[in-house]
Amino acid sequence: MRQLFLHDQQVSTPENLRRSLEDPYLRQRYIVDASIQSVTMKEICESTPQLDEHGNYLLSPVGGKRRIDYIMFNKSYPVTMKNYNFVTRLASLTDHIPVSVTVSLPNASQ
Repeated sequence: MRQLFLHDQQVSTPENLRRSLEDPYLRQRYIVDASIQSVTMKEICESTPQLDEHGNYLLSPVGGKRRIDYIMFNKSYPVTMKNYNFVTRLASLTDHIPVSVTVSLPNASQ
């Protein structure tokens, strides 16, 4: 999440964070996105959403995209992703949004 806005009321509760993630304009306001040119601590900590000449958020095809830091899996067990969810329970406690993934394993009964 954009650290400048981490404690805004719009994302300070699990329900508000969920609503913000679902709204394209709010997502671009609060989520560090693909519009960042260089991934430096300064850029991540101080980046702000892009605005037009009237101060409105610009919806960008790369704006509000989420980045996944780590995916851990064992290559010996190929998986198929069935579903994913964003965990919003940690609203205002961290700038990361955990992702929960449901997968299926082939021949899981063996």
